[in-house]
Amino acid sequence: MAQSVTTVTRRTLARVLRESRIKAGKTASAAASYADVTPGTLSKYENGENPIPVGTAKLLAEHYGLAPDVCTTIMEMARGAKQRGWWQKYQEIPNWFSAYVSFEAEASTLRNYEDGLIPGLLQSPDYARALVKSEIGISDLSDSYVSVRMQRQERLLDEQRPLRLSAVVNEASLLRRVGGRDVMKDQLKLLIERASLPNVDLRVLPFDVGGHAAIAGSFAIMGFESPFPSIDFEDIVYVEYKMGALYLEEGSTEVSTYSAIFDSVQASSLNPDESIKYIQQVLDERF
Repeated sequence: MAQSVTTVTRRTLARVLRESRIKAGKTASAAASYADVTPGTLSKYENGENPIPVGTAKLLAEHYGLAPDVCTTIMEMARGAKQRGWWQKYQEIPNWFSAYVSFEAEASTLRNYEDGLIPGLLQSPDYARALVKSEIGISDLSDSYVSVRMQRQERLLDEQRPLRLSAVVNEASLLRRVGGRDVMKDQLKLLIERASLPNVDLRVLPFDVGGHAAIAGSFAIMGFESPFPSIDFEDIVYVEYKMGALYLEEGSTEVSTYSAIFDSVQASSLNPDESIKYIQQVLDERF
């Protein structure tokens, strides 16, 4: 995927308008003429390359004979797709990760397997800072990275639109003393606190499991709710490496494979109650 990744809202709006045009029996040329844009511009709108102006979205929706409530939803989506995300003020954050933050901000569910670290959405500020400072190439940007990470976590506490997080952490994540004893102690306490949230399912994958389906490494799968009953949003898989990330989407066979991998490691893990008890045990015995 290119570094300039369109948001879920823009891509969905593009898909809705493209499919509505085809269903209405309108040619791209006729639709472009009605909206007073060139066919090339319409093509970029329908492919999600460019954001669609609200007025143009309204004209196209009317041209396709869409119901008033659908037209209203389309206009709201066009407005939302043009708004700048809170993360865009952090110019230090690379494009490949800003894309992830934009997807996560729109996701309704997140399934995350972490092989050796605490998931970003569950990290304490001191843990996150110690982690960033240990990395080559971004250690001097720790304040920005930590601020972004903490703001991302607000979705877990959002009463209106909470993110539903299902996280599996390898046992090693609990034992590695990132930042030292005191930092790790506070981090484990935060894990127990966050695991009590109704929208958080946290599980520990113990060493005793041995080989497992996700042994190749960490990944995240984001799921999205669609405002249109006839259109499903595709899950997006995110796999990060040192200098970038891989995004898998839109019916890719890899998406279903990663989904099966997550289901497998989740089934192999301690259940949520057992996981909390084990984290408390680690806290009591090691920190």
